[in-house]
Parts: sequence; structure tokens; C-alpha cells
Amino acid sequence: MDAVLHIKDIHYGSLPAQFLDIHIPVNIESGAPRPLLVFVHGGAWRSEDKSQHEQLAARLVLRTGCAVAVPNYRLTSREPRPPSDGGSSSPEYIHHPAHAHDILQALIFLISAHDTPARGMYDPARLFLVGHSCGAHILACLFLDSTPTPELTPPNELMTATRGIAVSEGIFDLDLLLTRFPEYRMWFIANAFGDAPSYPQYDVARYPLRADGEHIHWLVIHSRGDSLVDVGQAEKFYQHLCELGLESHNVAQKDWTSIEMEHNEMLKTKQYTDLVGDYFSNLTSEPSISQN
Repeated sequence: MDAVLHIKDIHYGSLPAQFLDIHIPVNIESGAPRPLLVFVHGGAWRSEDKSQHEQLAARLVLRTGCAVAVPNYRLTSREPRPPSDGGSSSPEYIHHPAHAHDILQALIFLISAHDTPARGMYDPARLFLVGHSCGAHILACLFLDSTPTPELTPPNELMTATRGIAVSEGIFDLDLLLTRFPEYRMWFIANAFGDAPSYPQYDVARYPLRADGEHIHWLVIHSRGDSLVDVGQAEKFYQHLCELGLESHNVAQKDWTSIEMEHNEMLKTKQYTDLVGDYFSNLTSEPSISQN
């Protein structure tokens, strides 16, 4: 018998892309419900699907004994729209902050009293979030103070429920990324954020803490084998968290030595599952369930 129950295609919003999967341990121990983990996938704001991360979610379930949710969100088109069609300014064209707003909706749904088979299978007052690649930028936009996009402000209940965030292979500073990889401008940055000379307003490594976010712990992960996003992104974001005062209370931690695999291949490693699972388990003072 499969040790993980997969509840798929739960609609968290009214739009076609707004679905999520929840993966639940079959053998749930009696007592208080365990926290919920939420994995926000990457894909340069334009690709990937929750189904591609089902195995990772299952490994995290087995490692932590917690339910794991994986939401989809609207994606930017791979091809820019021609000017005659309104271009990237058209309301039908998906660009920032739409991706992050979808994830905000998903998180609000997950802490609400939703009528789904997953209700009661986790503690909605204890969330741990994982963002990979652009998913890291999405979470930083939500849980740091992104004043230019007030529609991304989480409600107090969500801020209180969120206990820890792990980000891996994160994109944080678009201009710094383009300095290292100028070809990314036409590959995905211009489509997702508009074709502009620079993007300082989207540099989450400059955003202040939200007033009700001081309690949130952060783990910044980067693989030494990643050729798509350089470690400078992780270094800058971690340094920013330290400058916000999070390092002194051990609220910000880093690891860019444990994993040596490529950008997405690192998600398949035991080291990744262990890093994330142990980090969140330590925050809750609850032991990891499995060492496999």
C-alpha cells in the first residue's frame, strides 16, 4: 500500500490554473495535527506544473510525517504578445505580480476551513513554505514588505501561521541575475516583468521585514552544481536577511555546500529532502519520521 495519499486538483480559486495537490501520510499518528508544508515550484515564471513535483512531495511527507501541498499558479506566456494584441500591458497577459497573487490565494485557502478531503489532516495554524528558483522570489514578495505591490500583502492569520521558509536556487535580484546571464532578459525576464532597462523595484533582497514577520525563520539553500542560477543570488539574499537582524537570533540560516547537483536535479537528492525536513522538524521540535 502506498504510504502517501495523493489528493489532486483541488480548486483554490476561480481561474483554470488555480489548482493544488495535497499529499498526506496514510498512517497519521494520533494527537495534535502536524504542520503543513507547501512547495512553490520554479520554472522562470513560465513553466512547470505541480505534477512534476509529486515524487518530491511524497519524499517530504515520508521524511517529516507532514502533509505537503503543491499549488499551480498562472504562468507567463513563453512568447510575447504582439503590440496589436495589447502586448504585455494587456490584462489577459500574465505577468508579475499575478504569479505571486495566485500563491497568496492558495495559502489563504489552505489555512481556511475549506471543504476538501484534506481538511483536518494538518494544522492550518502552522505552515512551512518551500520556494524553488522563481518560487523563492514569489515567497519573498509575499513575506517581505513588497510595498510596490500592496495586493501581495498577506492577512495577519497567514503571517502568524507561517513559521519557516526554505528557499533553494532562488532568484532574488533580477538586475544582478542579468549581469551574470544577460540572455535571460529575452528568455523570460522581459515577458514576466516587462521589458525595462532595469528592475530595482523587484529586488526582494532590498525589501524590509513586514511588521508581523519577525518570527519567520529562513533557510537559504544553494547547490554548488547549479549552472542556471549563480550563488551570488543566495549570498545577496542571505546577507540581506542578516542585515535585517535575523542572523543574530538564528532566524536566518544558509547552506550552499551540502548539494552539488544541477538546478532542478538537486530537488531529487536525499540531501535536499534531509535539509528541508530536518530544518522544519527542528523548528517544531518534532523529530523527522523517516531517514529514508
